[in-house]
Amino acid sequence: MSRRLLSLAVAAFTLAAVTLLSPPTQAIGAWVAPGAPAGGVRSTTASAISWTPVWGAPRYKVKYSTTKTFSSPKYLTTTEPEAELSGLKAGTRYYVAVAVAKTTGDLLSPYGKTGEVVTRGKGSSYVTLTPGGLQLVARNSDSLTLAWRARSGIGSYQVKYAANSSLSGAKYVSTKDTGLKLTGLKKDTDYWVKLRAKSTNGKTTTTFSTSLKASTTAGSVVAPLRAASYNILCANCSSSHPWAKRRSTLVQAIKAQDLDVLGTQESSQGLTRAADGTDKAQFDDLLDLLGSRYAITNSYRYNCEKSTSPNNCKPKDRGASHDVRIIYNSDRIAAVRQGSLEFDAQAPDDTTRFLAWAELRQRSTDKHFFVVNTHLDPRDDSVGSSLHHNTRAAQTRELVDTIKKQNRSGLPVIILGDFKTNKYTSPSNAPYDVITDAGYLDPLGNTYKSTVPDRSAIVEHRIGTEFNTKNNLAATAPKSVYTNGSVIDYIYVSRGVRVNEWETVVDVDDAGKFNGTPPSDHNMVRITAYLP
Repeated sequence: MSRRLLSLAVAAFTLAAVTLLSPPTQAIGAWVAPGAPAGGVRSTTASAISWTPVWGAPRYKVKYSTTKTFSSPKYLTTTEPEAELSGLKAGTRYYVAVAVAKTTGDLLSPYGKTGEVVTRGKGSSYVTLTPGGLQLVARNSDSLTLAWRARSGIGSYQVKYAANSSLSGAKYVSTKDTGLKLTGLKKDTDYWVKLRAKSTNGKTTTTFSTSLKASTTAGSVVAPLRAASYNILCANCSSSHPWAKRRSTLVQAIKAQDLDVLGTQESSQGLTRAADGTDKAQFDDLLDLLGSRYAITNSYRYNCEKSTSPNNCKPKDRGASHDVRIIYNSDRIAAVRQGSLEFDAQAPDDTTRFLAWAELRQRSTDKHFFVVNTHLDPRDDSVGSSLHHNTRAAQTRELVDTIKKQNRSGLPVIILGDFKTNKYTSPSNAPYDVITDAGYLDPLGNTYKSTVPDRSAIVEHRIGTEFNTKNNLAATAPKSVYTNGSVIDYIYVSRGVRVNEWETVVDVDDAGKFNGTPPSDHNMVRITAYLP
């Protein structure tokens, strides 16, 4: 199993139930302080800590010191209700407190009650902290696929597992990777798994982690599905940011997400000079650069008898969908049906808007699902007008109606696209309202003018959700001080789809500046989901 795949693995497949502290009021300083942090696994120079999460906390700020009064404290920030204190002294007691903070690091709550941790003494052989993040990535009737976070200075990782909580008669497997697949297991059986690390000379350098309980299935396969939406900026939309100079960076960003399904917007059907020196549609050039394992559902350029040109077009529905395309990893996904819709609702001063749809099959689970991708009317309304607002609302109603018409089997649904509007759009975020009123879910719970995620949020693990999805090619990535940024690029799902992870994909340094010019004026958004 590749290091890239496992480094992209997501939070544990079965999560322990936790009690969340009540959501705060909107006023700054009114947030609930986290409780006292509790110590976890320890080494001579580090300790893991955790605390009860606060609903909607953008960040947690941890301070720690060797004195109760926190003289000369050190600080760290984290998005999760857990952290690892490193660079500590052996055999030393540390005092720790946690506060809720903005994404900037400014405090939103006072520090909570103080907790204590004590590092192991100098004579201990456990000089390195146990690898964190042990998690279940996929499972079927005879195997469990695991992943964990890398730990620097490690020679190998050792997994211990058994079909009993005491791990008596356990088996051991070692690897140098950050994950592995346990095979030859019993059907429909509970297993307990632990992890530790060893040095390059094979000596044990960490304790075992706490046990992860995971179960094989009675026959089905449960595997992650990685889907993304990306407005890639059309080939000729920016003279200062031409396709030829940015396509390699954009392709690298897509490949790094190891996607199963990608909905693209502004992937032009007009000809551009491709990387191989020929003239191709932008989406064809992108597909070639992604490599042979990627395929496209709607490959025709125009809905004409001569599909390669709009000139003297004799209309023929070929499923062409202008700038919106659905690309999929053919190693893991099979296309079953596909089509497109030219919206009836069109703004007179805009190019024609489409949606693309497809019924796809996840090969590993044999589960079918339905995907829609679109790019709505992007124009702003002039003062006193609601033309474009109403057009987007009408286009979204057509999108919902298309799903009803084409998805008569009630398959799980994933909706991708650039919807133009966000939670600050006036007079309303009409596409959001239409889609959620139809019963589909926004995994982020990024409701109108909210600073705290709505309780309808279903995503389990967030990466970069404070960043806006439109970056405008700025040097610094625009973001919110709260958990959810301003989103115009959405992924919606039907009820029953489990969204384990959402990532707003940005390549930024510690100061929030892009590492180089971003390859598009939008940021890709990506989820890891599990089909019901």
